[in-house]
Amino acid sequence: MTVRIVFALTFFALLFSAPGSALDPAAPAPKQAVADWLALVDAGKYGASWDAAGDLLQDQISRDGWIDGAPKARKPLGALQSRTINFKQAAETLPGAPDGDYRIYVTEATFARKASGAETVTVVREGDTWKVVGYFVR
Repeated sequence: MTVRIVFALTFFALLFSAPGSALDPAAPAPKQAVADWLALVDAGKYGASWDAAGDLLQDQISRDGWIDGAPKARKPLGALQSRTINFKQAAETLPGAPDGDYRIYVTEATFARKASGAETVTVVREGDTWKVVGYFVR
């Protein structure tokens, strides 16, 4: 009996403390995916950012459309000066998107021509990786 209780407690401790666990909405893997993807956008590598994006984003806009449209949103702000990526929420459903394992992050960003900006970045788990499927800058 004692062995079963210890096993059960150990199992649940591992389950709820595993790094990157689906139970941990602020796990580092999705946040790192956001940071890596934003680095591509910051560097003006819009083609590479589309290539690295998830299926949902790629299904909504062509690569050429992204390469043409993304700079129109970012360039007026000027170069990135600083950014803090903050976890906002986990979701299984989003309007207009299939059910999935989503994480939504909001940044506090300072740009050369915008002192107080913000970006909303949505990632979804695709297999074993996290991919950006939504980006909005204001």
